[in-house]
Amino acid sequence: MRKTFGLLCAAALLLPIGVITAQPAAAVSVITCTKAAGTFKFTPPLPASGGVKSTLSSVGTVSGCTGGGGASGKTSFKSNPPTTTSNCATLAKPTKTGTKGTFIVHWANGKTSTVSKIFTIIQNPQTLVDATTTGKITSGAFVGKLIKGAVTFKLTAPACPTKGGTYTQKKGVKFTVG
Repeated sequence: MRKTFGLLCAAALLLPIGVITAQPAAAVSVITCTKAAGTFKFTPPLPASGGVKSTLSSVGTVSGCTGGGGASGKTSFKSNPPTTTSNCATLAKPTKTGTKGTFIVHWANGKTSTVSKIFTIIQNPQTLVDATTTGKITSGAFVGKLIKGAVTFKLTAPACPTKGGTYTQKKGVKFTVG
């Protein structure tokens, strides 16, 4: 479940990866996007108690982008197959290793960027709202560049069981490729 929560955040983030934090002055971004939003789901849904091996997936968009030739893009994320069971209670206790999976951006200019080993860490597990995602692009446009983002997510139902929810880019950060 901890992995699932991380996946949730990764998906949310991943979808339209809202960038985590400002990069060092020496780092130059190829693309910077000001907006990210989307939806995520758990398959099967997470139960209130007990446990299931649930996969996290998400779809979304990034927009307000500058640089790199793409002003926007559509995103998707799918977590790696789960090795442990999860439930709503485990969402509040993410693992330190985060969630891993594949993230894809289909840019408006027709190019695609794929991160086959995206990594997400929950920044604020007490409130279950913020996730930071990072990974190197492994194929397509911008191979070798680092993708970073941060999102705030919201479960569709305020309590469990839950099927998923929505995410938006974390306030004050941007989605970046650089």
